[in-house]
Amino acid sequence: MSLMMVGRVRFGGMMCLLEVMHRSSLGANTITVKRILIIDDEEIVRMSLSAVLEDFGYSVTVADCRVAGVQAFQDAHMDLVLTDLQMPDNEGLDVIHKLREHSEDAKIVAMSGVGQEATTRMIEGLANQDNVHALAKPVRPDQLLELVRGLVG
Repeated sequence: MSLMMVGRVRFGGMMCLLEVMHRSSLGANTITVKRILIIDDEEIVRMSLSAVLEDFGYSVTVADCRVAGVQAFQDAHMDLVLTDLQMPDNEGLDVIHKLREHSEDAKIVAMSGVGQEATTRMIEGLANQDNVHALAKPVRPDQLLELVRGLVG
């Protein structure tokens, strides 16, 4: 298989892949790459998560705030969204509610630091109401890949 990339675009603080797909050497068969959106205000988290996911063939778009993340989600189909809950001004919860307004069946993973009891309760409440999955920070690559593969393949 070969990888075809049309290009990258910088929009504010995020880098977006315009089009990525694997072309099968068997002819006209094409397989689209799963697209994942990462929304987190910490650059190191965005970089490390996207590096792991890109190494395993996922197309990753990153956003550093609620506004950029919701816009990226509305502009392009995303198979999965990973969002931090602990961003300035409770943006993590706002992101989840905005994504649900746009798509009731969006697959969402809420991330947060370990040991934050209130955050754990928020994630549990969201999981019961909105089918949101939880991932504790710091995120281990094996946990990330297991969850992502389980949700989008």
